[in-house]
Amino acid sequence: MEENNPKKKKDEPEHEHGNRQALGLSLGLCFGVAFGAALDNLALGIALGLALGLCFGSCPPRKKQRKPGDDSGQAP
Repeated sequence: MEENNPKKKKDEPEHEHGNRQALGLSLGLCFGVAFGAALDNLALGIALGLALGLCFGSCPPRKKQRKPGDDSGQAP
């Protein structure tokens, strides 16, 4: 069964609509644990990784800027 998502465009790849906060959170925690273990302060590393991961995960994605010579978006 196909879901009806008004924000999803049919011509965009599926990975464009993934949960960015989950990705930011998981990567932030991974790097935070590594950073905390390196500094011998695991609690600080987890807290910083959590905070930074959620901040970067909630940022909107960049829009692709067109170059002056790029005709890929126009009809022939």
